[in-house]
Amino acid sequence: FKVTDTENSEKETKIEVSFTYNGKEQTLTSTGNGPINSLKNALIKSELVSANIVDYAEHALSKGSEAKAAAYVQMKRCDNGNETFGVGVDSNITIASIKAVFSAINRLYK
Repeated sequence: FKVTDTENSEKETKIEVSFTYNGKEQTLTSTGNGPINSLKNALIKSELVSANIVDYAEHALSKGSEAKAAAYVQMKRCDNGNETFGVGVDSNITIASIKAVFSAINRLYK
């Protein structure tokens, strides 16, 4: 996937994320109070998934400016109540968080 993350004058974060879904390239755009909220809003608008973020946590995996971060997200499907966790790791915490959301979605909808 590819992510563009910008902040507008209302302090909202706009996200544009491109990914492959069922073999087709998808590009979603939305705004929210941060990148994860923006991604969740984009996914809801797209009607590709219907799930809520229940919990979110992150931490550094080591020290220093080159450290990677791990992000953990718990999500719950709206249609059947199933819950799962997703994990993402990257040197950019925003990318790690987005990877965690897609990890959880892949597990919820497999």
